[in-house]
Amino acid sequence: MASTTAMTGFAALAGVGDEIGADPEAFFDLGEQTLAFSVLRGRGRQSGADVAMPVAQVVRSRDGRVVYFKTYSDRRVALRE
Repeated sequence: MASTTAMTGFAALAGVGDEIGADPEAFFDLGEQTLAFSVLRGRGRQSGADVAMPVAQVVRSRDGRVVYFKTYSDRRVALRE
């Protein structure tokens, strides 16, 4: 459930090639919004090293449509907001 923007930013920072993805870890129903923990994963383009970055996403929806989506690179910040 990671946003395309977050994954693109992760890929640029980590220097990863085509092997990028997100692994969901946990979902928390907070009433009007959902908090999701996931890990963005990839492999270094030149080094071949595996890289991972834990993230949190907050999603709000209305009438079955997403009206707010924010990705946090620091899960503690997402928990405070």
